[in-house]
Amino acid sequence: MWKVAKNRILKMKVLAKDYLKGRLMQLGYSYKRLSSLLGMSTGSLCEKLNNPEKLRCRELKELAEYLKIPEENLGAIVKGEEIEI
Repeated sequence: MWKVAKNRILKMKVLAKDYLKGRLMQLGYSYKRLSSLLGMSTGSLCEKLNNPEKLRCRELKELAEYLKIPEENLGAIVKGEEIEI
């Protein structure tokens, strides 16, 4: 996810939904496992990952905890904005 140019690491911006799915993959969670940790169906989790602005505060807090998401990224996730990684 990093771009390297002339021996420099450049940061990239990704959409909130892609950021969440990337964290899911990086940490080795399955949709089924994460949905059970969050107490929702797999279908609901998929819908909320595709539309992060639909996340409720409690869900976002728990998701951030399980996916180890830095606090500074939470606002962008709720707004569905790009996140710099």
